[in-house]
Amino acid sequence: MMILFISIATLLLTVLLTIYNYRINKNGLYLSGFLIPISISGILHYFFLLDHSAWNLAIVYGHFMPFFYLAGPMLYFYIRGTLRDCHKLSLWDYLNFLPFLISLISIFPYYFEDFDTKIKIAESIIGDPNYHREISISWLYNNIYNLILRPIFLFVYFLVSLFLLVRYSIQKKKVELANNQKSIMTNWLYSITILAGICAVSYFYMTLDYFNGELLTRENVNSLGVNYIIGVAFTLIPVMMIVFPQVIYGLPILRIRESLIAPHETTLGLPKDQKFTRELEDDEKENFQKLTEKIMDYLKTEKPFTDPNYSLEDLAQHLELQKHHLYYCFNTILNSRFTTIRTQLRVEYAKECLLKGDLDTLSMEGIWTKTGFSSRTSFFVSFKEITGQTPLDFIKPPKEAPAKKKKK
Repeated sequence: MMILFISIATLLLTVLLTIYNYRINKNGLYLSGFLIPISISGILHYFFLLDHSAWNLAIVYGHFMPFFYLAGPMLYFYIRGTLRDCHKLSLWDYLNFLPFLISLISIFPYYFEDFDTKIKIAESIIGDPNYHREISISWLYNNIYNLILRPIFLFVYFLVSLFLLVRYSIQKKKVELANNQKSIMTNWLYSITILAGICAVSYFYMTLDYFNGELLTRENVNSLGVNYIIGVAFTLIPVMMIVFPQVIYGLPILRIRESLIAPHETTLGLPKDQKFTRELEDDEKENFQKLTEKIMDYLKTEKPFTDPNYSLEDLAQHLELQKHHLYYCFNTILNSRFTTIRTQLRVEYAKECLLKGDLDTLSMEGIWTKTGFSSRTSFFVSFKEITGQTPLDFIKPPKEAPAKKKKK
């Protein structure tokens, strides 16, 4: 009964989260897309093995089978979107929904079966849960494939999501802002990811027993320790949402609503007439200032601009930040553009190389290639524009002033 109660509570909380939080944090939609199938799975688990109502089982059995294939992709999109502060999907991302569509098509005729037929199937399952092996509501494949594929599918997405979190935990040290909510949110993301791993491993464990000849009986299933582990994991989700409501807002990555950004952004920065529709709070401005310092430290230390094709998109991807956050840092905090800053850093690096005597081992072409310029012309023009000298004039020793002749 506890599994049913927790599953329904999580389901209701998730629906409320979707309705009231969508405009605040659109990645919450992906969180709902993960929790709803997991909650329904708990409800189905209860009606399948622990309840005696054929009517209840007939309602949930089979109808939600395709949606279990959404749990993994939705978890991945939620973790990725939260870490990058971006909810948009690319065309390639939609391929993750292919198993869901295949499963939906395979059982589509079952949706139109009369309810009496579904009641009879439910009664047979309640009488003998192993009857589930003998029937198939899909016209493409047997139920056995669902038992195998669902936990494997979820486990793969668990691993990918865990990889994103670990990588973020390592990289955030380079660009990290002190914020208590960030710590809470990171712990939440780990918790929700681990829940997916627990569910995947638990269901796969029960599937192995199924293939090893273990009969699906209420006594056997209730004796499995994984049930208690799943129950505890399920309980933590609504508890964390209530105790730490900050988790519904996402990571505090200097949150600026996308509506504040001009719809016609260019790769060089915001249009000159673009203005924010609201004044940023003092703590937001301070966070942006800190972020800008971290970005400049990273650029000067790691020197990624030595790649001739290095762009703002590359910087955003490496630091896992939204481009419009970077636009604000360069355009507003530094009162410049990324391309301008990039050129200045390349020239400064070229000056260092020239002063160190790199021309002893490299040609002038080697210098501009080493510092990230794509051609001799761009190198000389940029160098002259910033320093007032050509590279050749820069390395020439200063001329001594001619000695004045003494008058006799």
